[in-house]
Amino acid sequence: MTLVEILIVMVVIALLTGTMLYGSGYFGGMQQRMAASLIVSAVRKGLSVANATGKPTRLAIDFGSSRIQLEQSASVLVIPKSKALTEEEEKQYAEEVAKKAIVESEQLVGGLRKHRPSFLPTDALGRDGDLPGRSLGTRVAVRLVQTEHDDEPILEGVGYLYFWPGGVTERAVVQLGEGDSEGLSVVVSPLTGRARIERGRVPFPEGKFGEDFSEREE
Repeated sequence: MTLVEILIVMVVIALLTGTMLYGSGYFGGMQQRMAASLIVSAVRKGLSVANATGKPTRLAIDFGSSRIQLEQSASVLVIPKSKALTEEEEKQYAEEVAKKAIVESEQLVGGLRKHRPSFLPTDALGRDGDLPGRSLGTRVAVRLVQTEHDDEPILEGVGYLYFWPGGVTERAVVQLGEGDSEGLSVVVSPLTGRARIERGRVPFPEGKFGEDFSEREE
């Protein structure tokens, strides 16, 4: 082999090594973005399911398996409409739904309910194999979950984000990452259910439940 051939082989090896190292971080970041987008979609789906069925619904975020799934209450908070309503009746119905949802959510957030309804897994998010729910990815770890009803951030086990009929949810933040990476955070606003993705470990937003009525009006 000539010196030129040896140099060519060394350059090829260096390029392949660099591609593997760079690609590893690239794909890890891509999985984090996909996982964050999946949580945003799950928030929207949770609100839709709660509205459609009249049953409180929650998003379960499992730290150990890096999986999420929607669970639904066995009890009905609001009975769905059984007939067409006039514009005035529609407005009154919507107000009643919102009032009941806010009372239910405030009781849950304040810990006033002694007997909370039981929740069962649903296939609203689809399935990964035989298990309900979706995986966040093999290279994505759940770092933190904190919602309005959590006194302290959840760092292990399972974190829950609740949804009620009427389009009401909790203020929440979910932090995702891998190793020492910057990671991403999903921030959820109450009442409107708006979820946005932000870079880094975003802390839990300050404020109490019920301060974002202006968002709902907008």
